[in-house]
Amino acid sequence: MLYQVTRQQDQGTETTIFRQNLSEINNPTSLASFLNDGLKSFVSQVYGKQVFVRDVSSAESENMLVNLDGSQKKETISPFAVSSSDGKRQALSTFHLGTNQEPIEVDVSVVDSETGKDIDSFILDSKQLGILNGYAIPFLFSADHNVLYIHQVSEGQEYVTGLWAYDFSSHTVRSYPYVSENHLYRYQINPMTQQLIGTSFTLPESLDEFPKGPSTLHLVDLQTGKGIRLSPEDLNNPNYLMDDTVFDGVFLSPDGTQIGLSSEKEKEFVVLPLNGGDPLKKSVAEGDGFIRDWVQDTLVVNQEGDILLYDLTTQKIIPLARNVGKEGDPDYQRVEYIGIIVVQ
Repeated sequence: MLYQVTRQQDQGTETTIFRQNLSEINNPTSLASFLNDGLKSFVSQVYGKQVFVRDVSSAESENMLVNLDGSQKKETISPFAVSSSDGKRQALSTFHLGTNQEPIEVDVSVVDSETGKDIDSFILDSKQLGILNGYAIPFLFSADHNVLYIHQVSEGQEYVTGLWAYDFSSHTVRSYPYVSENHLYRYQINPMTQQLIGTSFTLPESLDEFPKGPSTLHLVDLQTGKGIRLSPEDLNNPNYLMDDTVFDGVFLSPDGTQIGLSSEKEKEFVVLPLNGGDPLKKSVAEGDGFIRDWVQDTLVVNQEGDILLYDLTTQKIIPLARNVGKEGDPDYQRVEYIGIIVVQ
């Protein structure tokens, strides 16, 4: 598991990336550090078997790829680039703008990460995909790397839906009408089981309002494109499927047998077995408890910015990294979750 910590220094702040082996909790390893002299702001994301670090304060800033052994390499990579989980394939997007400067076509080139040779290429045309406002870009490879999932992006709009997939065998783009027809504004894909868990709710009428419940939950088989709406009875009748709760996070367990939900209203997260059994509800003290990731039998939980681990086997919460103070304070510390890299 990877996370970054930004601390106050004499000359500004310093952002350090940490690697935490889940079998050795509370024994993190520092991978790399980046100094912020007051102008820079670093954002990190998992990129295959590496960490992609961007200085988002300037379009001309150099990006950095950090390996798990701490070695670094300067690299020019688009923030829309996607890597397969084994790091062997990259999907690179090039935008073609329309008269209103909105991307109308996206050229996607899939290359071999080691040799740089082209593997495949295709064009995503917004109009052909039925997108009236925004564009479509790749965001995730399937576990076998034979499918590239694509979603809609619309600048200035938080709640958009739509899902497509490019098949490297047939060289075609398929759509998933179930996702858009059921307005699944929040969803997560399990690339191992090729399933999607999604949720829908009533959209706010203005920017200063929040969505309204009740939420609906849907499970989609990405191989067939068919989906089902999960009823309270399917999930052993949890009451909050029938009130005004809006789920801010939805996750499928790695084996696809459980669902993890978190909601701002409830201030807790819940794990629901898909094959029956009692729901597991867990509050994380006073504050938000949002699920950020699920690896093996461990949930990564965000509690008001702090990173906690919840062991589903022992049902214990393990504090990992905490926010301290505010920027400018001598003891200032801000933690941010990056993601999971599976080491074979």
